[in-house]
Amino acid sequence: MQSSNLKAKKLLVIELGLFVFGFIIICIKLFYVQIIKGSEYSIAATEQLNASRTINANRGYIYDSTR
Repeated sequence: MQSSNLKAKKLLVIELGLFVFGFIIICIKLFYVQIIKGSEYSIAATEQLNASRTINANRGYIYDSTR
């Protein structure tokens, strides 16, 4: 009885540790994207939003009902 309770506590501590580790990694990545690379991504997004290009569409024949 005591042994299974101790195993459950160890497993819970390991799972909690992995969860905290993953949360820290996500926070670091979020900090990197928002603070470090934020201005670069902002410029790229603005350029992409304001870009214009012409797309030539190849159209097929248009048939009339009287033809």
